[in-house]
Amino acid sequence: MIQFECPHCQAVLRVPDSAMGQEGACPKCQKALLIPNPMAQQVSPSAVTQHVTPQPASGIDQTNQSAAPPKSADQAVGELFEVLSHPEEHVPIEDPRVRVKARKRSSSGSFLTGTVFVLICIAGLYALYEFLNPKMRGELTGTIVKSDAIPYIKIPRQQIAEQAVFDAFLEKYSGDRISINSQILKSSLEAHARGIDIKVSASTSTKIVRVDVLQNKPLREFHREAFARIDKLRKEKLTVALTDFMTRVIETDQVLQNSKTLLEFRDRLILPACVDGLGYRLTAQVNNKQYPCLWQDKEDKLYFAIPFDANQFEIIEREIPGASRQFPANLFFTVNIQSPATASPANIESPTPLESEPGDSGTSESDMATPEMTTFGHSMTPGDKMQ
Repeated sequence: MIQFECPHCQAVLRVPDSAMGQEGACPKCQKALLIPNPMAQQVSPSAVTQHVTPQPASGIDQTNQSAAPPKSADQAVGELFEVLSHPEEHVPIEDPRVRVKARKRSSSGSFLTGTVFVLICIAGLYALYEFLNPKMRGELTGTIVKSDAIPYIKIPRQQIAEQAVFDAFLEKYSGDRISINSQILKSSLEAHARGIDIKVSASTSTKIVRVDVLQNKPLREFHREAFARIDKLRKEKLTVALTDFMTRVIETDQVLQNSKTLLEFRDRLILPACVDGLGYRLTAQVNNKQYPCLWQDKEDKLYFAIPFDANQFEIIEREIPGASRQFPANLFFTVNIQSPATASPANIESPTPLESEPGDSGTSESDMATPEMTTFGHSMTPGDKMQ
């Protein structure tokens, strides 16, 4: 079989050896061409004109060899046109080993590319998770402070939304201290012409522990950016709770004799008035029981009422009915309480007073402790009143 290219269109053609030296038309471009003689390209021109008679190999009987009769020119031309009439056969023979090697190379490259792509995706998802959920967890140190370390919290009159309701409340209860005491803390509220005084302190079975939660950098950055949003809900609920409390007490004194109702208003009114957004949303947990944040000072340190026998507690975000979470779900701190023997004098100094703005806790702390007593009377001393 002779394989060659058409000199006009470079189509690859294949013809039988018997068509060598014959003329024909290219099946692709239909131009006349001469079937080349491969042997003529391998010998010198002088050798082409010489007739070489093949010599039989030694030991072979020439009488037994019968040469095939030569084909006529018409037969050769017919075979040529028969072959040229099937252009699909004029394709170079491909080595199957080359195809197998190329397939193996392609498969290997695809697997490597896929593996690298999967690893990049995993790394990207992990980085995205870390960005969206910074590690607000770890260990913190808590310091025990005096049971009366929390100062009076003052709600100025100008920050009270319903002035008419406040005036009516003053007519009946001006100078009266309304005390709400439970197993975990003591609290009281007293109204004056200039506003309302609020006081909270530890009970006989709890101690006050101060914690600087903003030591955690992700929480510190989150608080800096989200402070206004977090504190907005507290102020809104505190405003509603204050108006609700004054209205109900004006209507009937029975509210002041109902322990459950007073504990509800302590959680909705008194405790939210003593903190900002950070202390409003975070709570202490000991043996799966929650204890409130009593105060948030100017440095944003939080003060919790913790059982006396506890040496460790957790800080988590408390759930508020009807309100979505404000902190990442992974927020969880373990607080190791520093014993009084190792606490420095500075750790037990009473901080300076703060003024509060109206907000509400939403979750009743009355589920956390059973009230020991609730009292109502004229027990405030002149030194306790707002200046």
